[in-house]
Amino acid sequence: MTSTDNGRSPAAGRRGPAVARAVFLVSVALAAAGTLLYTAATASLIWPETLTGAPFLSYGRLLPTSTGLLLGWLLLAAVAAAWHILPRIGAAPLDLRLALPAAVLVLAGTVGGSVAVAIGLGEGGRFVEAPWFTEAVLAAGLLLAAAAATRSVRGSDDLPMAGWYLIGALWWAFAAAAVAAVPGITGIPAALQGRFAATVLAGLVPAAAGLGADYYLVGRLVPGAVFHPRLGPIGFWSLGFAWLWLSPATLQYGPTPDWLETIPVLFAMGLVVAMLAVLADLAHATRGRWDALGGNRPLQLALAGIVPFVLLVGQQLLMALRGPSGVVHFTDWEAAFEVLLLLGAGTFWLGALAAHVLPGDRGWNRAAGAAHLWLAAGGLMVALIGFWVSGLQQGYGWVAGANDEIVAAGETFRASVVALEAM
Repeated sequence: MTSTDNGRSPAAGRRGPAVARAVFLVSVALAAAGTLLYTAATASLIWPETLTGAPFLSYGRLLPTSTGLLLGWLLLAAVAAAWHILPRIGAAPLDLRLALPAAVLVLAGTVGGSVAVAIGLGEGGRFVEAPWFTEAVLAAGLLLAAAAATRSVRGSDDLPMAGWYLIGALWWAFAAAAVAAVPGITGIPAALQGRFAATVLAGLVPAAAGLGADYYLVGRLVPGAVFHPRLGPIGFWSLGFAWLWLSPATLQYGPTPDWLETIPVLFAMGLVVAMLAVLADLAHATRGRWDALGGNRPLQLALAGIVPFVLLVGQQLLMALRGPSGVVHFTDWEAAFEVLLLLGAGTFWLGALAAHVLPGDRGWNRAAGAAHLWLAAGGLMVALIGFWVSGLQQGYGWVAGANDEIVAAGETFRASVVALEAM
């Protein structure tokens, strides 16, 4: 058998794209299953009698099961994106000795965690409710996935921004999963442990991997696109450093010290800087080249993801401020934030790359592509508006109740909830 200069057979270079494509297909299946279960969980709030008779169909299990599958979609899609893009911009093919077990472990960790939650083995927490041993399996898979991706660009002298974001996303994902897998922590440290892991896995990782996919698609599909030499690194380092410190934002008005609650305010402002740098870089690359959008569904989907990215950063800043948080904390505003994390920018950007990779030479059916884009964008905005409006109703209703009469229980609480039915 002949070998390449880096010691791997030519067959490995041919099988690498097929492996990345297969992982993309599995991730899309998780996205479909997670979305259906997420829809069923939210529908059960309106028609609670429709899903009864089995414990795993209860809202308390169905919701974290669905979010676990959606998180699995984002993580597997991030892995597939790295494995598809990095060998193309790097100097070596995908190392299948690392990639194949990595794909199995990441899939087992995400699906196994969701199944464990469904059967009642959940340990609590937002996005990291799965038992610690499934998180450990996930962390092992992400470690191998990050190592395989990094080996693909070993020896590359000038790595494009897409490579920066994708490698960073996988190593951040491994670090967060490893933190989530540490057992035996209780109290406030456990809350901080869960918030850090969830903030990175459900926020930073999809955003970074999605931006890597976005940079790749714009550079590949927009003729003559040239990125700014300084804006890209500013956006990357600002995004990574700022997002890592946002986890205490969800613990406001709790047992954590006040000084800890002020930290995310500063770094949420830093996240705005990162967003502006990224937007300026993408605008610089596409300036005067908007005709490339015509009929190109993956590129349209990639650029459409900018809107939920801006909304995500803006809502993160508002929820980090103690004033607005005093009204919307624990309301449906947090549900809107969850939708933006799981079905927003990361899903649009990684979905755009999947739309570019999976159809192959056949390309997209124009009618199906248009329906996909408008249904995704329209459905997301309708859901967000409903959650934002009902969140404000809830928050101000509770504020009024605190100043007038107690509405936390009984008939008065029911009266405060009836107004939310339309939303």
